[in-house]
Amino acid sequence: MVVVEITGWQVGFNKIACTQLVRAAAGYGLSDAKRITDGILDGDVQRIWISPGETAANLARDLNAIGAVAKLGCSSEDAL
Repeated sequence: MVVVEITGWQVGFNKIACTQLVRAAAGYGLSDAKRITDGILDGDVQRIWISPGETAANLARDLNAIGAVAKLGCSSEDAL
């Protein structure tokens, strides 16, 4: 699994699009996706574990496009 780490947001951040992206890519329900988005707005680092890696890279790219500050972190295998 690969982790997408969201460390902040920029002016113009689209919270509705963020919630929709997280729901689609991670398979989270609406309340969990909204919790992630609210955490981003509160300034908390959010981590989403996703498999496979291509989906994670696409999520990070798409989140950056809507004003989030996101990057790929280490995978769960790298942490061992």
